[in-house]
This record gives sequence, C-alpha cells and structure tokens, in this order.
Amino acid sequence: MPDHLMGAESDQLGTVPPDRDRWKPGMPVITAQDHAEWTAWRRNRALKLQRDRRKQLRRIDYYPSKEAAAIVDKMRAPRVEGDASSILNRIVVEWAARQRRSGIE
Repeated sequence: MPDHLMGAESDQLGTVPPDRDRWKPGMPVITAQDHAEWTAWRRNRALKLQRDRRKQLRRIDYYPSKEAAAIVDKMRAPRVEGDASSILNRIVVEWAARQRRSGIE
C-alpha cells in the first residue's frame, strides 16, 4: 500500500496494530506500555497487600539492649520460628505464664 494511503495509526509495514484495551492482570506483557502498566499494577498490589497485612497485625517497634539482643541472637535459627518475631513471641508467652503461676498479673 502506498505511504500516502496508509492511516496515521499504521506502522511502516502498513499493518494496523490490533485494538487492545489497556493491560490487565492475566494478560501477556507485550509492549513497553504493557510493561509500564504491569509494573505500576505490581507495585500498587504490593502496597495494598502490605496495608491489609498491617491492618491485621500489631506492630511493636523494639530496640533491645545488648543483653537482650544477645539472647535473641542465640535463639535465631534458619528454621520455622527461628526469626526474631517468633522468638520474642515465645519469650513473652513464657514470661506471662510464669507470672500467672507465681500469682502476679
């Protein structure tokens, strides 16, 4: 097809790009625009999941003393419940149980 007869939306080969909606989850990422939209979607999704998680979980900022940090570090392990949160949970629960047994609440 001669250049002067091709529409503005045609590429150099005279083909019209397929009509396509904006990228949505589940669609293949083909174009640079798709990639940009996928990146924005992924970031927004991660932020929403984080907000939802933080609504459900109580967060306590804790700065241990050197002695407390040494105890927690000795209890760390590359296994289930070997992370700092699990260790602190175990310490608090055990402490509370001892308090109840001794009649202090």
